[in-house]
Amino acid sequence: MSCRAPSSSAGGGTSGPLSPMAARKERVALSVPFETKEYPPVQVISLRGITSLEAVASFHGEAYERLSACLEREGARPAGPPFTLYHCPSCNPEAMDVEVCCPTDGVVRGDEEILSRLVPALRVFATIHVGDYGRLHETWKALEAKMKEEGLVAGTPGIEVYLTDPDRLPVEAWRTEVAFSLA
Repeated sequence: MSCRAPSSSAGGGTSGPLSPMAARKERVALSVPFETKEYPPVQVISLRGITSLEAVASFHGEAYERLSACLEREGARPAGPPFTLYHCPSCNPEAMDVEVCCPTDGVVRGDEEILSRLVPALRVFATIHVGDYGRLHETWKALEAKMKEEGLVAGTPGIEVYLTDPDRLPVEAWRTEVAFSLA
């Protein structure tokens, strides 16, 4: 799997915990139940920035291009699926704190903006979104409602793990793990 952005052309929408953008008329399906799980620590290269909800898809695209170029320059390869960390508890749509990450096998030299860092272990509440990225907001809302129902408190970051490569599969086969860190 390449370290690349979710395809903004497929859904025309954006993602993240507060993504209200509409996309295709495909039905959102949660293919697995909600679950509490542990994410192990993972070494990544990442690019973090403040962006608006309207511009988040472009931010992803530019970030993954730069991260892929960094990997190529350093002779490294991705060591797992790319993911995004949303470092904003309420994610103001005008100023979202977004970190686009690509796992690596070890420390990869970055630059002034590309960081090489260890993302710590996280305890999360998660589910799987199936289909278009432009519909992720529906899965985020369902996840938030289920957390509230179970009396769980969301912390930061919110996380999207892009489990499938949109260049290799049709949109109906795309899988994205959507998770809130637990406070």
